[in-house]
Amino acid sequence: MRAHPATAVIAAQLRTEWERLPEGARLPSDRDIADRYEVGRGVVAGIMADFECQGLARRRRGAGTFWLGVGQPVAPEAPPSFTHYLRRAGATPGPILIGYETRRVAAAERGYLRLPANSMVWKIQRIFTVDRVPVGFATSILPAHDLTGLPAELESYGSLFDTLHRRYHLDPVRAWKRRRPTSAPRFVTEALGTPAPVHLEESLNHAADGTPIEYARTYMRDDDLSAEALIERAHGRRPHGRQARRR
Repeated sequence: MRAHPATAVIAAQLRTEWERLPEGARLPSDRDIADRYEVGRGVVAGIMADFECQGLARRRRGAGTFWLGVGQPVAPEAPPSFTHYLRRAGATPGPILIGYETRRVAAAERGYLRLPANSMVWKIQRIFTVDRVPVGFATSILPAHDLTGLPAELESYGSLFDTLHRRYHLDPVRAWKRRRPTSAPRFVTEALGTPAPVHLEESLNHAADGTPIEYARTYMRDDDLSAEALIERAHGRRPHGRQARRR
């Protein structure tokens, strides 16, 4: 039997090949990939699990595996915190906790957070505001076992980043972030009080030791009252890009 490439080489080849695919493209089955490289399906399953955790692919039971694309690069020194971003930009942040619950982890969340089946997670929902204007709706999923009492602590600290750092001694680092235009679900338009266009940001944050600790889906306004437009207006600058053309 012909010797097969090392697992890392297979993963690199697949990623290079699939980076040319459009977002949402269906990927070959594990069996097809295993046959192509003459390796066991367990090897391929491990590679696909890594791709899923990196936000590159998503498995859907009974439907297959789909390519999500490469996330936006993020400077390693930038904290994955909307509140810190606004403060650095000279704006006033106002995260509002609007809902929370513990529940069993969903299949896609398991892949990102690398949790066993039936693990319990926190589902935390917040509205982001800039100078009291609602600009985003965030849903964060975090492992529950190490974050006892998270909602109460979050109400005390305000920022999720600050809560994880000060109360739980965790320093989140962005692993990846992906952004695309989308249609706002009804619960988002109701929360933001407007049918404004939005984009969806998906991201995964790690602890300093590489353990995934937060998977987030955030709908952000994409109009003249977006976070970026409000910050630029506060600094006396004309909003650029799409916001500028709308004026």
